[in-house]
Amino acid sequence: QWNMDGANWTALGVQLGLMYRYSISEKLTLEVRGSLGVNSISLPHIKLIEQYSQRTVDRESLHTFAFLYSAGIGAKYHIRSNLYVPVVVDYIGCQADFKDVETTYSNPHRSSNIDNYHYFLNNINVSTGLGFAF
Repeated sequence: QWNMDGANWTALGVQLGLMYRYSISEKLTLEVRGSLGVNSISLPHIKLIEQYSQRTVDRESLHTFAFLYSAGIGAKYHIRSNLYVPVVVDYIGCQADFKDVETTYSNPHRSSNIDNYHYFLNNINVSTGLGFAF
């Protein structure tokens, strides 16, 4: 049995984009949007320890900046002039490259590898609720 010692990934993105809003009727509005930006991604130091033999796998903490993109579509149904129900679907994507990552193994002798990792980070958000206009 292996035990893991590590923390959560963190990501912070900044994007700029365009949005187009179109009123289909007095009560229904559609929105289409897209944006591009940059994402700062950090992965924590990870240490795996095999419970009985104490073999370990140890990977350093990682950080990279990555290209970030998103696209979305939404609709708003106006119940009253200042009250509406939005339905929004957003896709957010990012490709993160981590280069020259050192992973150390002890089994029982110590050795290490240097590797490159390529992650596709994709997310689809679907949201709805009740909106108020001021």
